[in-house]
Amino acid sequence: MSVSKMKLRGLNKEVKDKTFSLLQEFIVGRSPQCDLFITDLQASRRHTRFFRDSVGAYKVEDLGSSNGTYFNGVAIHEPKVLHNGDIIRLGSTEFIVVVPKEASATIVSGGFSTTHFKRSATDILGQMESGRIQNLSTLDTSSGSELKKVLEQKNRQFQALYDMSRLVQEYTDPEEMIAVALKKLLEMLGGDNAYLLMVKDDSSLELRSSQTVSGKSASDFRISKTLTHHVIDEKCAVVAPDLLNDQRFNSSKSIIMSASRSILAVPMIFGNIAKGMVALSGEEVLDSSQQEDLELLCICVSIIGPALRNLDLSKEIEETQREVLYTMGSIGETRSKETGNHVKRVAEYSKLLALLSGLDEPRAELLKQASPMHDIGKVGIPDRVLNKPGKLDAEEWTIMQTHARLGFDMLNHSTRPILKAAAIVAHEHHEKWNGRGYPRQLMGEDIHIYGRITAIADVFDALGSDRCYKKAWPLEKILELFKREKGEHFDPNLVELLFQHLPKFLEIRDKFVDIVDS
Repeated sequence: MSVSKMKLRGLNKEVKDKTFSLLQEFIVGRSPQCDLFITDLQASRRHTRFFRDSVGAYKVEDLGSSNGTYFNGVAIHEPKVLHNGDIIRLGSTEFIVVVPKEASATIVSGGFSTTHFKRSATDILGQMESGRIQNLSTLDTSSGSELKKVLEQKNRQFQALYDMSRLVQEYTDPEEMIAVALKKLLEMLGGDNAYLLMVKDDSSLELRSSQTVSGKSASDFRISKTLTHHVIDEKCAVVAPDLLNDQRFNSSKSIIMSASRSILAVPMIFGNIAKGMVALSGEEVLDSSQQEDLELLCICVSIIGPALRNLDLSKEIEETQREVLYTMGSIGETRSKETGNHVKRVAEYSKLLALLSGLDEPRAELLKQASPMHDIGKVGIPDRVLNKPGKLDAEEWTIMQTHARLGFDMLNHSTRPILKAAAIVAHEHHEKWNGRGYPRQLMGEDIHIYGRITAIADVFDALGSDRCYKKAWPLEKILELFKREKGEHFDPNLVELLFQHLPKFLEIRDKFVDIVDS
């Protein structure tokens, strides 16, 4: 490549839109003795050197400056070979490397190479938060077309910011949010496929989600080490409008999707660590540099990332909460020498019966999570009563009945929905439809639906399990009891649902069968 043909074009500040031909050696800094003297207060006196090496390659190096020289958004510590479209920043002054059309087959559109463009994602976002606003005040307002173009770009960015912010707030399930967000990105930016890759704890990568434009077949997925190095390791946003003619990706093994011809990719950064990346791929070569699209993708991923992290944390908290509830519920069962699988079966029975009775999925799931705590109050019952092998006398029965109130008192102070539901279950699962239950002798629908459902789930499982005071009943005997107690002990409508869908309940029983130690 001819040195005389390689140029720098200023992108901002005092050098904006000015072009400088690179010589055999070209030094930029705040000293008047430099080949290019700039007044940028963040630049050192001799800041950056451009030079041609012994084999004719043109390079850039930092001259020990205070604030560093950045090559495509990454601080350099050794000379870097220059290519058309590279972005160089020293202090707060930016340049782009330009090779005119007559000197290279590389097409330059809007100052960015269509075959080589990469920038630090944090630089892009930082510039959009501050530098871009300043650029509006330095525009040549006599050029109406330039002002209109910038304002249109700003409007598109703000609209993308609004749309994506609104979208991610509508979902509580992280996988649903990701799927919809990727579809929205394809709608906004084009392309055929959208992918989210995440870094696992062992530093390997996994494909967490992918979306394809309607009517298109999904491309075969392959992780490109070259692409992930640029995007995740270097935390850079990358555009490759023509993969097959891009020196970085011209090997078929390093193209992320076998059918792809173009890629936009940006890192998903948490704190200062890239924990994943979003990539949009297309089967067609892009006809422009797509710098603006890359900026929009950076904006959107900067919104998706924190939203995803928050949803993942919420899900982890919910799962931990559920595990704690199961464990606490099992403590009560263990004290009465019952199995931990009892609480699991009761939870599954309760959710199934809740859905069959017409409760929506969130309420049914809440009951499933809360029902393991139905007998937590038994931790306050003396062993001599709790584990008595024979029938309880009147005094002992009175003591046993207090476990419902004890469980309620333990849980009711919490404002958490799961624990509030668990308090209801603990308090009311021994109430009877006919008003003869305990502890408050509630009747009919005055008993909360959670209590009525758990009552059936608990008795159905308890009768079919060995206890210290009895052997498991055969199924026929259990069903006979429910027929007799329909409308007496139990809600008659819920008993009907149990009978109508009995195979589903038996499937749960078989799945969580008790394991007896030999």
